[in-house]
Amino acid sequence: MNKHEIKLPRCSECGGAVKLTAKPGRIREYRRGVVLPVPDDFETPICSRCGEEFMIPEVSEELDALLEQEFLKRQAHELQVCMRFLRLRHGATQQDIEDACGVTRTYLSHLLAGRKEASETLMRLIKAFVLSPETYEYAVEGMPFNEYLAGLFVVAPSRKFGKGDFAARTKYRQDDRFIDGPDPLKVSA
Repeated sequence: MNKHEIKLPRCSECGGAVKLTAKPGRIREYRRGVVLPVPDDFETPICSRCGEEFMIPEVSEELDALLEQEFLKRQAHELQVCMRFLRLRHGATQQDIEDACGVTRTYLSHLLAGRKEASETLMRLIKAFVLSPETYEYAVEGMPFNEYLAGLFVVAPSRKFGKGDFAARTKYRQDDRFIDGPDPLKVSA
C-alpha cells in the first residue's frame, strides 16, 4: 500500500483532518473471541482533533493480513505446546497424534509451521486429548469409545406404520450387553 495515494476522509465526528498515525497499545478483534494486538508501528487513519479512529478498505486489508499472520503464529505455538505435552505424557509420535486426530501428516506439519489455520474442531480435539488422557488413549487404541457408544443403543422397530401415521418409526433401547457388563470406558490400572 502506498500511503501517499490513500485519500483520507474528513472526520465524521468533528470535521477534523484525518491522518495516518501509528499508536502503541491498540488491539483489534481478529474474529469473534480472538483479540490481537495491532503492531505499534502500523499506521491507521486517526482524526487529529478528536482522536476518532477510522478504518478504510486499503488499511483494513493490510491490517487483516498482519493479524492473520499473528493468529497463525499464536495458533502454531499453542499446537506445539499441546503436541509436546502429548509426546511427553504418552510417548506419542507426531504420526500417532495425526492418526488419533484423523489428519494427514502434511496438514499437521503446515499447522505447526504456521502456514495454515486449524479448524476449531481440531483445536478442541487436541485440547481434549491434553486435558483428558483417557480420550487420547481411546483414540489411539482403535476407537473402542465408538464401539462403546454404538453398543449403548440399538435401534428396534417400535410398530408398524399405516398411512398418515407421523409417530417415530423407531425407538431406542439400551443394549443388554452394556447394562450389567464391564464398562469399556473404565481404564484398568
